[in-house]
Amino acid sequence: GIYAYSQGDELKKKTEFVVGMNKGGTSFLRTFALGSDKLTSRRKAKAFDTRLSALAGLGSLVAVGSSEGDIAVFSLPNLSRVMMVRSAHMIFVTDLAFSNDGKQVVSVSADAGARITTVTKDSKVMYILVSFILAFILLIMIIMNQKIIVTGSIP
Repeated sequence: GIYAYSQGDELKKKTEFVVGMNKGGTSFLRTFALGSDKLTSRRKAKAFDTRLSALAGLGSLVAVGSSEGDIAVFSLPNLSRVMMVRSAHMIFVTDLAFSNDGKQVVSVSADAGARITTVTKDSKVMYILVSFILAFILLIMIIMNQKIIVTGSIP
């Protein structure tokens, strides 16, 4: 599949494309910028360890479905993965579409199933964020404890 999107401010807006490609048993997303007479490759990201079977975009998001029924959402233009749903369907995804606000993606499959998935950050990203916040709180507590020991009073 292919999805065209705009990049840049209103005065310097450029059309770019994201293309889903299969190579062997692995699938990739690749972005291209449209120049005056050619496409220039920008970024590449692995989508699945299986073949890509569907692609849809809305604004700065692109959703992809796999031959194994997985769904993933990536942000553009950097192709960072926003979320992944393994085994969203029993067999390959045939089509995808975003809601108007981009908060949900609908996927359909050859198993005659349809699924509405809320677009959220990966739990891995959330784990890293929560871990960072907890480490920061612990650091503050250690600093406060050191001030109590040194000064003998609570500041």
